[in-house]
Amino acid sequence: MKSLRIAVVGGCHVAGYGVNPEQSFPTLLAKLLDGEVVGQTAHARFVDLPQHLKPLLTQHPSHVVIQIGNHEFSASWYRLLRQLKLKRWAKNPPEKESSETLDHCRVMSLAMYSQMAVMSLLMTAIWLFSAPHRRSFQTLERCMRQYPATAFIFLSPFPDLNPGDNILRRFGGWLLHHRLSSRPNLYWVDSHQLLRTDSQLYVDASHLNPQGHRALSYGLAACVLRNTVLAM
Repeated sequence: MKSLRIAVVGGCHVAGYGVNPEQSFPTLLAKLLDGEVVGQTAHARFVDLPQHLKPLLTQHPSHVVIQIGNHEFSASWYRLLRQLKLKRWAKNPPEKESSETLDHCRVMSLAMYSQMAVMSLLMTAIWLFSAPHRRSFQTLERCMRQYPATAFIFLSPFPDLNPGDNILRRFGGWLLHHRLSSRPNLYWVDSHQLLRTDSQLYVDASHLNPQGHRALSYGLAACVLRNTVLAM
């Protein structure tokens, strides 16, 4: 019988977008730890956590991995306007947006940094004050209290090959880390320490390739084993 029961909720990386399902980090993580994936929900946003966490927890996982924030913390006005519920302005992203957000250029102008600063302020307002985000934080807090024997591992938003995204995702990681409550069964993992902004790890500008998923799974496995030893 497998000792570790792992549930995973997150974005498209959970489903292994761009790679075969058996190459995705949840599958690799379970193999490395000689465990099994008992629940898996992909394409989820942070505001969707209340509807996804409870069904996953009915499977009695020993570990819940939460990989959320890539979609929300990106250098895309389209995605930001949708979070602000300004759907009238966010219906059709302009063609220029896709080329800007997927630009591999490493040099950013002062105007771009100014844009990142404005986006960061708006994102802070959303994540601190919007009712759906508050509900998700409250749900996560209740679940951690209800299941003290379950380890909740929260992954920061992933790095990618877009420098604008990386600025916002580092900021988003800092924001999330400080917004989450400090509980003994909550573990924070900075994905920027596990992954490099190296094209060899990516199938495109935003998604990990098999090598990237493998690097992530090894880093997560080390985190799980370290925390298991410390808890003994």
